[in-house]
Amino acid sequence: MSAARPPWLEPTAPWDAPSDPSQGSAPAVRVVGHALSAGELAALRAGRFVPLYGLGAGVDESRRALAVIRACFARDADPRATEHALALLEHPTLGASPYAHLAGAILSGDAPAWNAPLVLGAALVLGADDGLRARVAEPLDRVPRMRPHCEISAAAGGGTDGAWRDHYLRVCRAGPRSAEGERAVIRAMRAWYECVLARRWSGLDHLRGSRASLPPLGQWLVDSARWVVGDDDARESLTRCTEALLSPVHDALPGLTALVARELTELLSAPLTVRWNWLRCAASRDHAAMAIRHWLRAATEATSEPEDSPERALESLGPEPSRAGRAAAESSGRAEDFILDWYVPDRAPRRALDAWAAGALRLWHRLHGAAMLGRALESMGDVASPGEVAT
Repeated sequence: MSAARPPWLEPTAPWDAPSDPSQGSAPAVRVVGHALSAGELAALRAGRFVPLYGLGAGVDESRRALAVIRACFARDADPRATEHALALLEHPTLGASPYAHLAGAILSGDAPAWNAPLVLGAALVLGADDGLRARVAEPLDRVPRMRPHCEISAAAGGGTDGAWRDHYLRVCRAGPRSAEGERAVIRAMRAWYECVLARRWSGLDHLRGSRASLPPLGQWLVDSARWVVGDDDARESLTRCTEALLSPVHDALPGLTALVARELTELLSAPLTVRWNWLRCAASRDHAAMAIRHWLRAATEATSEPEDSPERALESLGPEPSRAGRAAAESSGRAEDFILDWYVPDRAPRRALDAWAAGALRLWHRLHGAAMLGRALESMGDVASPGEVAT
């Protein structure tokens, strides 16, 4: 297989453009994971680095991507390696162009299909935020087998920018092009949002009823929601699902296992606090919903004042309805969808629960990425041999 040369390499690659003379003549950064020198750090921050698949879709770029992942999750990895590796996912000039080029090479048969789960799995295990994760996933959505993974990677978020409802709507729209087993995980993610963040018991009922038919990735979602509401066996189930998802990469990426263990411990460290905050949010939501319903009813119903009252006389001065009445009429549908289910006036428990949910989603994406990397490593064969990976 020989993929076409990327157009951005001619006449001069963006990372080879003239830079600030104070940076010296240090070459563009290609691999991170080790302790970077001052010059390499300056080059990385100035955009003088080769992004993953920035040199095309050849086997050397696949090995370089794998080398970055292995360096970040080695036993003696630099503590800031993942932060530096995240920079390699997106060049300030090229954006997601390398991944669009990679998807085209895969579709034309010029690159093996395992490149797509390799790069998306790398973004997930490195902890890319909502925006970066979506920008990596969207170009790879053209590869048929990647569509459900790209959809859920881009849609399941909201913790980075607080846009929970927007991401919930994206999750609701995801899945029509996926197989039934993959749609089941997407439905579980929708129910997770409804249970954990909208405090709907119907979401919990769906999760409990569907757990047995879900793969480990979906079961992890179910068990995290069950842990929030206080099910006794949820902690053990979460641990078993985590081990199952990490097992394909346990030997290749030992640092990832240690990182996930720390994050899972932090996630499960205060069960009573999380449970209490969830109940406080539910109570605050219910009180707010009752007040909003009363306001909507009062703003839209006809006045009960007699015709000859001063208040009625004032209303008869003009045909225009009150501002409150217009707002109620225009937003009654949104009130049912958003305000009554998601609006929590009590800020302290809401922020605490949002922070917990953001950590849970970050960990879930890491586990999703680990599962994808496991499948990619299995398909790569000799290409994934440590002795052949350039450092």
